[in-house]
Amino acid sequence: MAVRTVEGNEAWRGAARSEASQWAATVDRFQSEPVRISHTPRFGLDRDARFFCMGSCFARNIEEHLIYRGANVLSKRVVSPKSEWPARANGFLNKFTTHSMLQELRWLETPPGDPQAHLTETANGWRDLHLTPGLQSSTLERALERRAWLAPNTSLG
Repeated sequence: MAVRTVEGNEAWRGAARSEASQWAATVDRFQSEPVRISHTPRFGLDRDARFFCMGSCFARNIEEHLIYRGANVLSKRVVSPKSEWPARANGFLNKFTTHSMLQELRWLETPPGDPQAHLTETANGWRDLHLTPGLQSSTLERALERRAWLAPNTSLG
């Protein structure tokens, strides 16, 4: 297929003449019977089960839908002060790769010996690069406190 270059005005005129650009030509598809979708789950969730969601904003949405159904969602108990993270209260925990999720799980089992070694000092304070990139820098004490809370067996020396 050959590539054809057209000027903007000609492209707009062509789009306006297109059948798909006219409401009357497409309104019928909105008046037809909607597609019916059904699903039968292969498993159920125990009402007494506890959940901890890890991931990006998708995990935050799963948390909310579990809560709507009365589930005990432990990850919603992790809350950051608005001054540190103004968006979703636990959004600072977001993980964007499976490797970063695995690292946090490994730290629960075997906490890092020196948590400060996993913090980075910047001109504005200390950053925990294992938390969401937009999280504000803090004092060293606050960064260590947050990390100890996330990995309770961590020794602060």
